[in-house]
Amino acid sequence: MANIFTEIEEKLGKLRRNEEQMSEEQKKQFEKQLKALKIKIAKDATEICRGFILSGILILKGDGSDGVIERINMILAEEKAKGAFKEASRILFTTYDVDKFLEALCPVHDRVFYEGYAPYWIEHCDVYNEEGRRTLGEGVFSAWNRIIGMGWIEEHNIWKAKGKDEWRIMLPPTAELIRREYEDRRKEYAGTL
Repeated sequence: MANIFTEIEEKLGKLRRNEEQMSEEQKKQFEKQLKALKIKIAKDATEICRGFILSGILILKGDGSDGVIERINMILAEEKAKGAFKEASRILFTTYDVDKFLEALCPVHDRVFYEGYAPYWIEHCDVYNEEGRRTLGEGVFSAWNRIIGMGWIEEHNIWKAKGKDEWRIMLPPTAELIRREYEDRRKEYAGTL
């Protein structure tokens, strides 16, 4: 099966060619076919949107995750009510560009990630005081996250597996660091950085 991004780009290219090259009479003549193509694109876009919005979210099975799921669903409902998804869809069908569609969804993703998911993430972080930091050959862990099983290397703002060459970029281990990171992201969207 082809990659969904390749498929949607091909469909968007076909739609664009048809919409730009067809006369009004031809558009009326092929209205059903154009509508069917738009429905297929919308279905693919919904799948891409879901994956993008929830990317980076890891929830442990059976650890009382109802609160995080409720918070995320509440944010998604608020964003839907504000028209964020309709606006992203409008951008997709006017620009024929998946990247611009995803760009329009970045504030929604970040809101889900930083406001909805971050409290759950923090609950699963053990932050060490100066005396309790864990020293390893490759660095000092100032926190440990039980979801990903990795330690936080503060000087590099990255999570690292103990004794392995594995790293992960995820949320920081404290509410203060997360708040700062989120503020920076929002400034970036506002164009004030």
